[in-house]
Amino acid sequence: MTVRIYDAGTKCANANGGHSPTFNAFGIGRGGRHILDSRPLDEADRPSILVLMLDKAEAKTSPRATARAAGGRREVSWSFGEGTIFPGYTTHEVETRWALQFPDYPIACMPPIPGDWTDKSWRNDTKPSFEVCTGPMGEPVEMWIDYPEPALREIAGEPRFGLYRRNAEDELEAIYTGEDYAEAMEHANRETLACAFAKALAQQLTPDEWQTMRLTNQTITPGCCASHDHLDANMVMLAVWLTYRGDQLIARGAITDIGDDLDHVNAAWTIARERYMTASAEGERFDLWRCTGITVPDLAAAGCEMGDNEPCIRPGRLYEPGHIELDDEKGLIVTVGNSIRTFEHQIEAEGHLWRAYAASEFTTHPEAAD
Repeated sequence: MTVRIYDAGTKCANANGGHSPTFNAFGIGRGGRHILDSRPLDEADRPSILVLMLDKAEAKTSPRATARAAGGRREVSWSFGEGTIFPGYTTHEVETRWALQFPDYPIACMPPIPGDWTDKSWRNDTKPSFEVCTGPMGEPVEMWIDYPEPALREIAGEPRFGLYRRNAEDELEAIYTGEDYAEAMEHANRETLACAFAKALAQQLTPDEWQTMRLTNQTITPGCCASHDHLDANMVMLAVWLTYRGDQLIARGAITDIGDDLDHVNAAWTIARERYMTASAEGERFDLWRCTGITVPDLAAAGCEMGDNEPCIRPGRLYEPGHIELDDEKGLIVTVGNSIRTFEHQIEAEGHLWRAYAASEFTTHPEAAD
């Protein structure tokens, strides 16, 4: 598509209390079609912001030096569906976060990053980082990927790949560190399945049942799990496995069913049982908070009920530093400071808000950690 934009010589009010210029936009699509022409529009209907949607944009691998030499642009290829591929340029601002935060990191050397990971990279860290998954209390599991050349790594002797859990104090606890990408990904896949399994159980259990299960697992026989007192946890694991791992492996012809992947499944089950389905000290407080919705001993922030809604969901509960409420489509909106996120399941919404609690306690109320 070719798009030309001309200043219309008029302005409209914007959200900041000022005025923004409006434009005449004219576009030619595939086959010579004029699919965009704002010139005949009335002054009030002329655009001040134009968003151009292109189907299937694919970036070519090109050196950063070339991008900088092209005036901050980089080469891309794009097409309309399965049609002709056209060359073009785009500014480097649309690159992935890690590439912007670490401009000297060689793009071609970054291994494939799964689409469901969240890029958390920050230039003041020593290397790019990604959130792989989260546990039922919102506890993140992160993958840190250092420079391929050991000499470029800020910490001498630091392994290239590191998979970590963050604890309540926001400290990193190592799951795997090493140079083997395949091994790092196997640990990441196990952790993803473990987190998904634990949260799926929490979705099917009431807060009271979840609390009872996690307390019982503190003293139950090793290798056993109190989840079976409430439901068939094997069927929950099967459904989660199909979603997060099975369908892909079956489609590739690697396996036929969950029985061919038991080493992975059993490892994920063990992780979930020990880390997410047994109440730690922090877990006991989280579960009590879910059951009462009001105050947890030693918690710096206290809350109050804002009104009754659907069973097992307490939207509108107000806490520092955020709250949960229902939207019109029964989604759970979690507001923490200036951040707003929507979740489908209660445990994920509450885990996200709880994580903000934990972080705020140890940054603004260090005495709560004593």
